[in-house]
Amino acid sequence: MQPSLSSRAAAAALALLLAALIIPPLVAQRSTADIVGTATDATGAVVSDLKVTVRNLDTGAEFSATTDSSGNYQVTLLPIGRYSIRGEAPGFKTWSVPEVVLAIGDRLRQDVHLELGAVGQSVEVVASSPALQTDSSSLGSLINERAVQDLPLNGRNFVALAQLAAGATEGEPTGLPSGTRPDDRRQTSAVSVNAQPTSFNNFLIDGMDDNERFIGTVIVKPSVDALVEMKVQTNLYSAELGRTAGGVLNFVTKSGSNEIHGSLFEFLRNEKLDARNFFAGATKPSYKQNQYGGSVGGPIRRNRTFFFGDYEGFRQRQAQTFTNSVPVPAARQGDFSTLNPIFDPLSTRPDPARPGLSIRDRFTGDVIPASRIDPVGLALVNLYPLPLTPGLVNNFTYIPLKTQDNDTFDVRVDHRFSDANTFFARYSFNNTNTVIPKGCPTAPNGIDPVCDTGRSGTARQRAQGAQINDVHVFGPHLVMELKAGFSRYYVFSLPVNYGKNVSQQIGLNGVNIDNDSSGLSIVGVSGIATLGDASFIPLITLNNLFQEVG
Repeated sequence: MQPSLSSRAAAAALALLLAALIIPPLVAQRSTADIVGTATDATGAVVSDLKVTVRNLDTGAEFSATTDSSGNYQVTLLPIGRYSIRGEAPGFKTWSVPEVVLAIGDRLRQDVHLELGAVGQSVEVVASSPALQTDSSSLGSLINERAVQDLPLNGRNFVALAQLAAGATEGEPTGLPSGTRPDDRRQTSAVSVNAQPTSFNNFLIDGMDDNERFIGTVIVKPSVDALVEMKVQTNLYSAELGRTAGGVLNFVTKSGSNEIHGSLFEFLRNEKLDARNFFAGATKPSYKQNQYGGSVGGPIRRNRTFFFGDYEGFRQRQAQTFTNSVPVPAARQGDFSTLNPIFDPLSTRPDPARPGLSIRDRFTGDVIPASRIDPVGLALVNLYPLPLTPGLVNNFTYIPLKTQDNDTFDVRVDHRFSDANTFFARYSFNNTNTVIPKGCPTAPNGIDPVCDTGRSGTARQRAQGAQINDVHVFGPHLVMELKAGFSRYYVFSLPVNYGKNVSQQIGLNGVNIDNDSSGLSIVGVSGIATLGDASFIPLITLNNLFQEVG
Protein backbone atom coordinates (compact mmCIF):
# COMPACT_ATOMS: atom_id res chain seq x y z
CA MET A 1 0.00 0.00 0.00
CA GLN A 2 1.32 3.46 -0.89
CA PRO A 3 1.64 5.77 2.12
CA SER A 4 -0.72 8.72 2.04
CA LEU A 5 0.47 12.29 1.57
CA SER A 6 -0.45 13.10 5.16
CA SER A 7 1.53 10.14 6.53
CA ARG A 8 4.58 11.11 4.50
CA ALA A 9 4.34 14.68 5.72
CA ALA A 10 3.96 13.45 9.29
CA ALA A 11 7.10 11.36 8.86
CA ALA A 12 8.95 14.39 7.49
CA ALA A 13 7.77 16.50 10.41
CA LEU A 14 8.91 13.78 12.85
CA ALA A 15 12.31 13.66 11.18
CA LEU A 16 12.60 17.43 11.49
CA LEU A 17 11.63 17.26 15.15
CA LEU A 18 14.23 14.57 15.85
CA ALA A 19 16.85 16.60 14.01
CA ALA A 20 15.98 19.62 16.12
CA LEU A 21 16.37 17.54 19.28
CA ILE A 22 19.70 16.01 18.21
CA ILE A 23 21.29 19.09 16.60
CA PRO A 24 21.44 22.39 18.52
CA PRO A 25 18.56 24.34 16.99
CA LEU A 26 18.92 27.61 15.17
CA VAL A 27 16.55 30.44 15.92
CA ALA A 28 13.83 30.66 13.28
CA GLN A 29 14.15 33.51 10.81
CA ARG A 30 10.88 35.13 9.87
CA SER A 31 9.29 35.08 6.43
CA THR A 32 5.77 35.09 7.85
CA ALA A 33 3.53 37.59 9.66
CA ASP A 34 1.40 37.81 12.82
CA ILE A 35 -1.90 39.38 13.78
CA VAL A 36 -2.38 40.40 17.42
CA GLY A 37 -4.99 42.38 19.29
CA THR A 38 -7.21 42.91 22.30
CA ALA A 39 -10.98 42.40 22.42
CA THR A 40 -13.13 44.88 24.35
CA ASP A 41 -16.84 45.65 24.60
CA ALA A 42 -18.60 49.00 24.35
CA THR A 43 -17.71 49.85 27.99
CA GLY A 44 -14.00 49.12 27.44
CA ALA A 45 -14.05 45.87 29.43
CA VAL A 46 -11.97 43.05 27.99
CA VAL A 47 -13.75 40.08 26.44
CA SER A 48 -12.34 36.59 26.96
CA ASP A 49 -13.14 33.41 24.99
CA LEU A 50 -13.74 35.38 21.81
CA LYS A 51 -13.02 33.22 18.76
CA VAL A 52 -10.93 35.05 16.16
CA THR A 53 -10.72 33.47 12.69
CA VAL A 54 -8.23 34.65 10.09
CA ARG A 55 -8.88 33.46 6.53
CA ASN A 56 -6.48 33.59 3.57
CA LEU A 57 -8.46 35.09 0.68
CA ASP A 58 -6.33 33.39 -1.99
CA THR A 59 -6.07 29.82 -0.67
CA GLY A 60 -9.07 29.56 1.69
CA ALA A 61 -6.84 28.50 4.61
CA GLU A 62 -8.23 29.44 8.01
CA PHE A 63 -6.32 30.10 11.25
CA SER A 64 -8.03 30.67 14.58
CA ALA A 65 -7.26 31.83 18.12
CA THR A 66 -9.21 32.55 21.31
CA THR A 67 -8.77 35.59 23.53
CA ASP A 68 -7.35 34.90 26.99
CA SER A 69 -8.52 36.26 30.34
CA SER A 70 -6.94 39.63 29.50
CA GLY A 71 -8.78 39.79 26.19
CA ASN A 72 -5.59 39.31 24.13
CA TYR A 73 -5.23 37.09 21.08
CA GLN A 74 -2.51 36.36 18.55
CA VAL A 75 -2.40 34.41 15.30
CA THR A 76 1.20 33.73 14.34
CA LEU A 77 3.25 32.29 11.46
CA LEU A 78 0.80 33.43 8.79
CA PRO A 79 2.05 33.20 5.19
CA ILE A 80 2.13 36.68 3.67
CA GLY A 81 -0.88 37.63 1.60
CA ARG A 82 -4.48 38.90 1.84
CA TYR A 83 -6.63 37.95 4.82
CA SER A 84 -10.02 38.58 6.34
CA ILE A 85 -10.53 38.64 10.13
CA ARG A 86 -13.69 37.63 11.99
CA GLY A 87 -14.48 37.73 15.72
CA GLU A 88 -17.44 35.84 17.28
CA ALA A 89 -18.71 35.57 20.86
CA PRO A 90 -22.17 34.84 22.34
CA GLY A 91 -24.15 38.02 23.06
CA PHE A 92 -22.18 40.15 20.63
CA LYS A 93 -22.51 41.06 16.99
CA THR A 94 -20.07 39.34 14.69
CA TRP A 95 -17.09 41.64 14.14
CA SER A 96 -15.15 41.44 10.85
CA VAL A 97 -12.49 43.04 8.72
CA PRO A 98 -13.00 42.13 5.03
CA GLU A 99 -9.37 42.47 3.97
CA VAL A 100 -5.92 43.22 5.36
CA VAL A 101 -2.61 42.66 3.59
CA LEU A 102 0.25 41.09 5.50
CA ALA A 103 3.87 41.54 4.44
CA ILE A 104 7.12 39.91 5.54
CA GLY A 105 7.67 40.30 9.27
CA ASP A 106 4.43 42.24 9.87
CA ARG A 107 3.03 42.15 13.37
CA LEU A 108 -0.32 43.73 12.68
CA ARG A 109 -2.31 44.93 15.65
CA GLN A 110 -6.03 44.62 14.99
CA ASP A 111 -8.01 45.30 18.16
CA VAL A 112 -11.60 44.02 18.33
CA HIS A 113 -14.35 46.40 19.50
CA LEU A 114 -17.55 44.42 20.08
CA GLU A 115 -21.15 45.63 20.21
CA LEU A 116 -24.02 43.91 21.99
CA GLY A 117 -26.32 41.98 19.72
CA ALA A 118 -26.94 38.61 18.08
CA VAL A 119 -24.19 36.67 16.41
CA GLY A 120 -26.21 36.88 13.19
CA GLN A 121 -25.72 40.63 13.20
CA SER A 122 -22.36 42.01 12.08
CA VAL A 123 -20.04 44.98 12.38
CA GLU A 124 -17.65 45.43 9.46
CA VAL A 125 -14.42 47.38 9.87
CA VAL A 126 -12.26 48.72 7.06
CA ALA A 127 -8.59 48.30 8.06
CA SER A 128 -5.13 48.13 6.55
CA SER A 129 -1.59 47.43 7.68
CA PRO A 130 -0.24 50.71 9.12
CA ALA A 131 3.04 52.23 7.92
CA LEU A 132 4.34 52.23 11.50
CA GLN A 133 3.82 48.98 13.38
CA THR A 134 4.34 49.58 17.06
CA ASP A 135 4.63 45.87 17.88
CA SER A 136 7.92 45.58 15.91
CA SER A 137 11.08 47.71 16.33
CA SER A 138 12.95 46.80 13.12
CA LEU A 139 13.58 49.43 10.43
CA GLY A 140 13.50 48.60 6.75
CA SER A 141 11.86 48.85 3.35
CA LEU A 142 9.27 46.50 1.92
CA ILE A 143 9.38 45.80 -1.81
CA ASN A 144 6.09 44.18 -2.72
CA GLU A 145 5.07 42.07 -5.71
CA ARG A 146 3.79 45.01 -7.72
CA ALA A 147 7.08 46.89 -7.33
CA VAL A 148 9.09 43.81 -8.25
CA GLN A 149 6.98 43.15 -11.33
CA ASP A 150 6.32 46.67 -12.61
CA LEU A 151 9.39 48.80 -11.88
CA PRO A 152 12.04 48.89 -14.65
CA LEU A 153 14.91 46.55 -13.83
CA ASN A 154 18.02 46.31 -15.97
CA GLY A 155 18.47 42.60 -16.61
CA ARG A 156 15.44 41.86 -14.38
CA ASN A 157 17.81 41.90 -11.40
CA PHE A 158 15.62 42.50 -8.34
CA VAL A 159 18.68 43.30 -6.19
CA ALA A 160 18.68 46.73 -7.86
CA LEU A 161 15.49 47.48 -5.90
CA ALA A 162 17.22 46.65 -2.63
CA GLN A 163 19.84 49.27 -3.49
CA LEU A 164 17.07 51.91 -3.37
CA ALA A 165 16.13 51.21 0.27
CA ALA A 166 16.82 53.91 2.84
CA GLY A 167 20.43 53.56 4.03
CA ALA A 168 21.39 51.30 1.11
CA THR A 169 23.56 51.96 -1.96
CA GLU A 170 25.00 49.92 -4.80
CA GLY A 171 28.39 49.48 -3.13
CA GLU A 172 31.86 49.21 -4.60
CA PRO A 173 31.84 48.29 -8.33
CA THR A 174 34.60 45.69 -7.94
CA GLY A 175 33.33 44.07 -4.74
CA LEU A 176 33.20 40.29 -4.42
CA PRO A 177 29.42 40.02 -5.08
CA SER A 178 29.42 42.69 -7.83
CA GLY A 179 29.51 40.24 -10.76
CA THR A 180 32.92 41.53 -11.88
CA ARG A 181 34.94 38.90 -10.04
CA PRO A 182 35.49 35.22 -10.94
CA ASP A 183 34.00 34.20 -7.55
CA ASP A 184 30.54 35.23 -8.78
CA ARG A 185 29.97 36.13 -12.43
CA ARG A 186 26.19 36.39 -12.07
CA GLN A 187 24.43 39.74 -12.17
CA THR A 188 25.37 41.86 -9.21
CA SER A 189 24.05 41.11 -5.74
CA ALA A 190 26.07 43.94 -4.19
CA VAL A 191 24.23 46.11 -1.67
CA SER A 192 25.98 48.34 0.83
CA VAL A 193 23.82 49.07 3.88
CA ASN A 194 24.81 51.78 6.33
CA ALA A 195 28.22 52.10 4.58
CA GLN A 196 29.17 48.50 5.41
CA PRO A 197 31.04 46.29 2.88
CA THR A 198 28.82 44.49 0.39
CA SER A 199 29.86 41.10 1.82
CA PHE A 200 28.41 41.99 5.27
CA ASN A 201 24.75 41.34 4.37
CA ASN A 202 22.48 38.52 5.52
CA PHE A 203 20.41 36.97 2.72
CA LEU A 204 17.34 34.87 3.54
CA ILE A 205 14.97 32.96 1.30
CA ASP A 206 11.63 31.94 2.78
CA GLY A 207 13.18 32.60 6.19
CA MET A 208 16.17 30.27 5.65
CA ASP A 209 19.86 31.17 5.40
CA ASP A 210 20.89 31.92 1.78
CA ASN A 211 24.50 33.04 2.33
CA GLU A 212 27.61 31.79 0.57
CA ARG A 213 30.27 31.59 3.26
CA PHE A 214 33.47 32.15 1.25
CA ILE A 215 32.92 35.58 -0.32
CA GLY A 216 29.68 36.69 1.33
CA THR A 217 27.40 36.59 -1.70
CA VAL A 218 23.90 35.18 -2.05
CA ILE A 219 23.54 31.50 -2.98
CA VAL A 220 20.16 31.19 -4.71
CA LYS A 221 18.81 34.13 -6.69
CA PRO A 222 15.21 33.33 -7.61
CA SER A 223 13.63 34.78 -10.72
CA VAL A 224 11.71 38.04 -10.38
CA ASP A 225 8.55 36.11 -11.27
CA ALA A 226 9.11 33.80 -8.28
CA LEU A 227 9.09 36.61 -5.70
CA VAL A 228 5.99 37.76 -3.91
CA GLU A 229 7.90 40.18 -1.64
CA MET A 230 11.36 41.26 -0.61
CA LYS A 231 12.15 43.08 2.60
CA VAL A 232 15.35 45.02 3.24
CA GLN A 233 15.96 45.62 6.95
CA THR A 234 18.63 48.17 7.74
CA ASN A 235 18.62 48.59 11.51
CA LEU A 236 17.28 47.38 14.86
CA TYR A 237 17.00 43.77 13.69
CA SER A 238 15.00 41.40 15.85
CA ALA A 239 16.95 38.82 17.82
CA GLU A 240 16.38 35.90 15.44
CA LEU A 241 18.17 37.67 12.55
CA GLY A 242 21.52 38.81 13.94
CA ARG A 243 24.71 37.71 12.17
CA THR A 244 25.35 40.91 10.25
CA ALA A 245 26.62 44.46 10.44
CA GLY A 246 25.07 45.22 7.05
CA GLY A 247 21.50 44.66 5.95
CA VAL A 248 19.05 41.76 6.05
CA LEU A 249 17.49 40.89 2.69
CA ASN A 250 14.60 38.46 2.98
CA PHE A 251 13.08 36.97 -0.19
CA VAL A 252 9.71 35.23 -0.03
CA THR A 253 8.74 33.01 -2.96
CA LYS A 254 5.26 32.73 -4.43
CA SER A 255 2.83 29.95 -3.76
CA GLY A 256 -0.13 28.98 -5.88
CA SER A 257 -3.71 29.92 -5.09
CA ASN A 258 -7.22 28.78 -5.96
CA GLU A 259 -6.97 30.66 -9.26
CA ILE A 260 -4.59 29.81 -12.10
CA HIS A 261 -2.20 32.67 -12.87
CA GLY A 262 0.70 32.75 -15.30
CA SER A 263 3.05 34.95 -17.25
CA LEU A 264 5.17 34.90 -20.40
CA PHE A 265 7.86 37.41 -21.31
CA GLU A 266 10.75 38.18 -23.60
CA PHE A 267 13.04 41.20 -23.50
CA LEU A 268 15.56 42.14 -26.19
CA ARG A 269 18.43 44.63 -26.16
CA ASN A 270 20.93 45.30 -28.94
CA GLU A 271 23.50 47.85 -30.08
CA LYS A 272 21.23 49.75 -32.48
CA LEU A 273 20.68 52.71 -30.14
CA ASP A 274 24.04 52.48 -28.33
CA ALA A 275 26.71 55.15 -28.59
CA ARG A 276 29.80 54.28 -30.64
CA ASN A 277 33.00 53.43 -28.75
CA PHE A 278 35.64 55.98 -29.75
CA PHE A 279 38.40 53.34 -29.98
CA ALA A 280 36.31 50.75 -31.83
CA GLY A 281 36.24 52.56 -35.18
CA ALA A 282 33.18 53.37 -37.25
CA THR A 283 31.38 50.11 -36.45
CA LYS A 284 29.41 49.86 -33.24
CA PRO A 285 30.51 46.96 -31.04
CA SER A 286 28.01 44.12 -31.07
CA TYR A 287 25.55 43.77 -28.19
CA LYS A 288 22.79 41.19 -27.98
CA GLN A 289 20.83 40.44 -24.81
CA ASN A 290 17.75 38.24 -24.58
CA GLN A 291 15.70 37.35 -21.53
CA TYR A 292 12.71 35.09 -21.79
CA GLY A 293 10.62 32.78 -19.65
CA GLY A 294 7.37 32.48 -17.80
CA SER A 295 5.57 31.26 -14.71
CA VAL A 296 2.40 29.45 -13.76
CA GLY A 297 0.66 28.75 -10.47
CA GLY A 298 -2.67 27.39 -9.34
CA PRO A 299 -4.52 24.70 -7.43
CA ILE A 300 -3.82 21.00 -7.48
CA ARG A 301 -6.72 20.52 -5.10
CA ARG A 302 -8.80 23.58 -4.25
CA ASN A 303 -8.34 24.94 -0.74
CA ARG A 304 -5.77 22.18 -0.07
CA THR A 305 -2.84 21.81 -2.43
CA PHE A 306 -1.23 24.44 -4.67
CA PHE A 307 1.73 24.66 -7.05
CA PHE A 308 3.91 27.38 -8.54
CA GLY A 309 6.75 27.15 -11.06
CA ASP A 310 8.82 29.55 -13.14
CA TYR A 311 11.71 29.57 -15.63
CA GLU A 312 13.94 32.38 -16.86
CA GLY A 313 16.67 32.27 -19.50
CA PHE A 314 19.31 34.97 -19.98
CA ARG A 315 21.61 35.16 -23.03
CA GLN A 316 24.13 37.94 -23.53
CA ARG A 317 26.71 38.57 -26.27
CA GLN A 318 28.56 41.83 -25.63
CA ALA A 319 31.61 43.09 -27.52
CA GLN A 320 34.57 44.13 -25.39
CA THR A 321 36.98 46.73 -26.79
CA PHE A 322 40.64 46.21 -25.86
CA THR A 323 43.17 48.84 -26.93
CA ASN A 324 46.76 47.72 -26.27
CA SER A 325 50.29 48.70 -27.09
CA VAL A 326 52.21 45.92 -28.88
CA PRO A 327 55.81 45.79 -30.17
CA VAL A 328 56.44 47.16 -33.67
CA PRO A 329 58.01 44.74 -36.24
CA ALA A 330 61.53 46.24 -36.05
CA ALA A 331 61.66 45.87 -32.26
CA ARG A 332 60.71 42.19 -32.57
CA GLN A 333 64.01 41.71 -34.50
CA GLY A 334 66.03 43.66 -31.96
CA ASP A 335 66.16 46.87 -34.04
CA PHE A 336 65.59 49.90 -31.81
CA SER A 337 67.29 52.40 -34.13
CA THR A 338 64.10 54.39 -34.66
CA LEU A 339 62.93 54.01 -31.08
CA ASN A 340 65.31 54.49 -28.15
CA PRO A 341 69.01 54.06 -27.50
CA ILE A 342 69.69 50.56 -26.21
CA PHE A 343 72.74 49.43 -24.20
CA ASP A 344 74.52 46.09 -23.77
CA PRO A 345 73.94 44.77 -20.21
CA LEU A 346 77.04 42.52 -20.50
CA SER A 347 79.27 45.61 -20.85
CA THR A 348 78.34 46.99 -17.44
CA ARG A 349 81.42 48.35 -15.57
CA PRO A 350 82.24 51.04 -12.97
CA ASP A 351 82.22 54.60 -14.22
CA PRO A 352 85.67 56.07 -13.48
CA ALA A 353 84.32 59.59 -13.72
CA ARG A 354 81.51 58.95 -11.22
CA PRO A 355 82.53 56.69 -8.36
CA GLY A 356 79.78 54.29 -7.28
CA LEU A 357 77.99 54.45 -10.63
CA SER A 358 78.15 52.17 -13.66
CA ILE A 359 78.28 52.67 -17.42
CA ARG A 360 77.36 50.44 -20.40
CA ASP A 361 78.26 50.39 -24.07
CA ARG A 362 75.57 51.22 -26.59
CA PHE A 363 74.71 48.51 -29.11
CA THR A 364 75.99 49.37 -32.57
CA GLY A 365 73.23 51.11 -34.46
CA ASP A 366 70.91 50.41 -31.49
CA VAL A 367 70.40 46.91 -32.88
CA ILE A 368 70.67 43.81 -30.67
CA PRO A 369 72.63 41.09 -32.50
CA ALA A 370 70.52 38.04 -33.32
CA SER A 371 72.96 35.84 -31.35
CA ARG A 372 72.24 37.86 -28.22
CA ILE A 373 68.43 37.52 -28.31
CA ASP A 374 67.23 34.95 -25.78
CA PRO A 375 65.05 32.27 -27.45
CA VAL A 376 62.47 32.45 -24.63
CA GLY A 377 62.26 36.23 -25.02
CA LEU A 378 61.92 35.86 -28.78
CA ALA A 379 59.13 33.30 -28.33
CA LEU A 380 57.33 35.65 -25.96
CA VAL A 381 57.57 38.71 -28.17
CA ASN A 382 56.26 36.73 -31.14
CA LEU A 383 53.09 35.95 -29.18
CA TYR A 384 52.04 39.59 -29.56
CA PRO A 385 49.89 40.45 -32.57
CA LEU A 386 51.26 42.89 -35.13
CA PRO A 387 50.23 46.55 -34.80
CA LEU A 388 47.15 47.69 -36.69
CA THR A 389 47.94 51.41 -36.60
CA PRO A 390 51.16 53.47 -36.73
CA GLY A 391 52.86 54.56 -33.55
CA LEU A 392 54.13 52.90 -30.41
CA VAL A 393 51.16 53.43 -28.09
CA ASN A 394 47.62 52.03 -28.40
CA ASN A 395 48.47 50.60 -31.79
CA PHE A 396 46.30 47.49 -31.57
CA THR A 397 42.53 47.24 -31.05
CA TYR A 398 40.75 43.94 -30.48
CA ILE A 399 36.97 43.50 -30.11
CA PRO A 400 36.04 39.98 -28.96
CA LEU A 401 32.69 38.94 -27.42
CA LYS A 402 31.89 38.42 -23.79
CA THR A 403 29.23 35.72 -23.49
CA GLN A 404 26.99 34.84 -20.58
CA ASP A 405 24.20 32.27 -20.36
CA ASN A 406 22.06 31.91 -17.27
CA ASP A 407 19.15 29.57 -16.54
CA THR A 408 16.95 29.89 -13.46
CA PHE A 409 13.90 27.98 -12.31
CA ASP A 410 11.91 27.56 -9.10
CA VAL A 411 9.26 25.00 -8.11
CA ARG A 412 7.07 25.23 -5.01
CA VAL A 413 4.21 23.07 -3.68
CA ASP A 414 2.02 24.09 -0.71
CA HIS A 415 -0.37 21.74 1.10
CA ARG A 416 -2.83 22.27 3.94
CA PHE A 417 -3.45 19.05 5.87
CA SER A 418 -5.90 20.83 8.15
CA ASP A 419 -6.61 24.26 9.58
CA ALA A 420 -3.91 23.46 12.15
CA ASN A 421 -1.22 22.05 9.87
CA THR A 422 0.34 23.58 6.72
CA PHE A 423 3.35 22.50 4.70
CA PHE A 424 5.40 23.60 1.69
CA ALA A 425 8.43 22.40 -0.27
CA ARG A 426 10.57 24.48 -2.65
CA TYR A 427 13.47 23.84 -5.02
CA SER A 428 15.44 26.63 -6.77
CA PHE A 429 18.18 26.35 -9.39
CA ASN A 430 20.61 28.84 -10.99
CA ASN A 431 23.24 27.98 -13.57
CA THR A 432 25.53 30.62 -15.10
CA ASN A 433 28.24 30.13 -17.72
CA THR A 434 30.43 33.11 -18.60
CA VAL A 435 33.34 33.65 -20.99
CA ILE A 436 35.40 36.78 -20.36
CA PRO A 437 37.44 37.29 -23.55
CA LYS A 438 41.19 37.71 -23.69
CA GLY A 439 42.73 41.02 -24.81
CA CYS A 440 44.71 39.58 -27.76
CA PRO A 441 43.93 36.98 -30.42
CA THR A 442 45.57 33.56 -30.56
CA ALA A 443 49.13 33.65 -31.91
CA PRO A 444 50.01 31.86 -35.21
CA ASN A 445 51.61 29.00 -33.25
CA GLY A 446 48.29 28.32 -31.51
CA ILE A 447 49.28 29.79 -28.14
CA ASP A 448 47.07 32.37 -26.44
CA PRO A 449 49.08 35.39 -25.23
CA VAL A 450 45.94 36.47 -23.30
CA CYS A 451 47.06 40.12 -22.79
CA ASP A 452 45.18 39.60 -19.57
CA THR A 453 43.25 42.29 -17.77
CA GLY A 454 43.05 40.12 -14.68
CA ARG A 455 39.58 38.78 -15.48
CA SER A 456 39.70 36.77 -18.71
CA GLY A 457 38.77 33.10 -18.76
CA THR A 458 35.73 30.91 -18.29
CA ALA A 459 33.51 30.88 -15.22
CA ARG A 460 30.72 28.58 -14.18
CA GLN A 461 28.52 29.13 -11.12
CA ARG A 462 25.76 26.73 -10.16
CA ALA A 463 23.48 27.41 -7.17
CA GLN A 464 20.79 25.09 -5.84
CA GLY A 465 18.49 25.34 -2.86
CA ALA A 466 15.81 23.04 -1.44
CA GLN A 467 13.56 23.67 1.55
CA ILE A 468 10.69 22.04 3.39
CA ASN A 469 8.58 23.85 5.96
CA ASP A 470 5.87 22.59 8.34
CA VAL A 471 3.72 24.69 10.70
CA HIS A 472 1.48 23.00 13.28
CA VAL A 473 -0.87 24.85 15.62
CA PHE A 474 -1.41 22.82 18.78
CA GLY A 475 -3.54 25.45 20.49
CA PRO A 476 -4.04 29.18 21.03
CA HIS A 477 -0.71 29.46 22.85
CA LEU A 478 1.41 26.72 21.27
CA VAL A 479 2.64 26.79 17.67
CA MET A 480 5.47 24.74 16.18
CA GLU A 481 7.37 25.63 12.98
CA LEU A 482 9.93 23.18 11.62
CA LYS A 483 12.20 23.88 8.65
CA ALA A 484 14.96 22.03 6.87
CA GLY A 485 17.03 23.15 3.92
CA PHE A 486 20.01 22.33 1.77
CA SER A 487 21.90 24.78 -0.45
CA ARG A 488 24.91 24.30 -2.69
CA TYR A 489 27.06 26.88 -4.46
CA TYR A 490 29.63 25.61 -6.97
CA VAL A 491 32.29 27.82 -8.58
CA PHE A 492 34.55 26.67 -11.43
CA SER A 493 36.49 29.68 -12.76
CA LEU A 494 39.48 28.96 -15.02
CA PRO A 495 42.13 31.03 -16.83
CA VAL A 496 42.37 30.99 -20.63
CA ASN A 497 45.25 28.48 -20.81
CA TYR A 498 44.13 26.20 -17.98
CA GLY A 499 45.47 22.67 -18.44
CA LYS A 500 48.07 23.73 -21.05
CA ASN A 501 51.78 23.85 -20.18
CA VAL A 502 52.31 27.01 -22.23
CA SER A 503 55.31 28.31 -20.27
CA GLN A 504 57.06 25.00 -20.85
CA GLN A 505 56.20 25.08 -24.57
CA ILE A 506 58.07 28.35 -25.08
CA GLY A 507 61.08 27.12 -23.08
CA LEU A 508 60.31 28.64 -19.66
CA ASN A 509 60.86 25.52 -17.55
CA GLY A 510 60.07 24.79 -13.92
CA VAL A 511 56.78 26.73 -13.90
CA ASN A 512 54.05 24.36 -15.11
CA ILE A 513 53.92 21.70 -12.40
CA ASP A 514 50.23 20.74 -12.36
CA ASN A 515 46.88 22.03 -13.62
CA ASP A 516 46.75 24.71 -10.94
CA SER A 517 50.06 26.13 -12.22
CA SER A 518 49.38 25.51 -15.91
CA GLY A 519 49.06 28.26 -18.49
CA LEU A 520 51.37 31.13 -19.41
CA SER A 521 53.32 32.92 -16.69
CA ILE A 522 52.70 36.66 -16.42
CA VAL A 523 55.29 38.74 -18.26
CA GLY A 524 55.21 42.50 -17.87
CA VAL A 525 57.20 45.00 -19.95
CA SER A 526 56.88 48.71 -19.30
CA GLY A 527 54.72 50.37 -21.95
CA ILE A 528 53.67 47.08 -23.56
CA ALA A 529 50.57 44.92 -22.92
CA THR A 530 51.10 42.30 -20.23
CA LEU A 531 51.27 38.67 -21.33
CA GLY A 532 50.03 35.69 -19.36
CA ASP A 533 47.11 34.23 -17.43
CA ALA A 534 45.66 35.74 -14.28
CA SER A 535 47.46 34.56 -11.16
CA PHE A 536 44.47 34.27 -8.80
CA ILE A 537 42.58 31.67 -10.83
CA PRO A 538 41.75 28.79 -11.18
CA LEU A 539 39.13 29.18 -8.49
CA ILE A 540 37.30 25.95 -7.68
CA THR A 541 35.01 25.90 -4.63
CA LEU A 542 32.06 23.86 -3.44
CA ASN A 543 29.97 25.28 -0.61
CA ASN A 544 27.29 23.04 0.97
CA LEU A 545 24.92 24.47 3.54
CA PHE A 546 22.70 22.21 5.67
CA GLN A 547 20.04 23.71 7.94
CA GLU A 548 17.56 22.41 10.50
CA VAL A 549 15.45 25.01 12.25
CA GLY A 550 12.80 24.55 14.87
